[in-house]
This record gives sequence, structure tokens and C-alpha cells, in this order.
Amino acid sequence: MPRIKSYEIDLVKHEFSKMLLYPHQSIMLDEWHHHDNFILMTKTGTGKTLAAVFPLLKYKERAILVYPTNELISD
Repeated sequence: MPRIKSYEIDLVKHEFSKMLLYPHQSIMLDEWHHHDNFILMTKTGTGKTLAAVFPLLKYKERAILVYPTNELISD
């Protein structure tokens, strides 16, 4: 049976976070006020939700997050 190699994304340091971040999370923090919209597409488990929430926390902004589950999407 063939082996499937794992997919890894290097982590980076960011001054706002005590933990290491994925590059797309760091970019969102840096670019938040320079763009009106973002589309972020990455693999499952790579921190898309945190990428959106970190800038809200950093800049003390408010937001409503709509996060459908697969069951809701199916309905």
C-alpha cells in the first residue's frame, strides 16, 4: 500500500501572539486595515477561524461570526 505524505505548513512568529501562527494568520493580522475584504482558503485544521478572530481581538473590533456546520449546509 502506498504511503501518503503529511502536509505541513511552517509556523511563524508574530508580535501580537505568544504562540506561533500559520503564515495566513500572521498576514491577516498585518493586513486587516489595508483591505476591505478577504477570502481565505486553506486546508481543514489550519486555523481559518483564528485568522479571522485574531484581528478582531487585536483591534478590539466587534463582529458577528456565522459558522455553518456541515449539517446546516446539507439542510
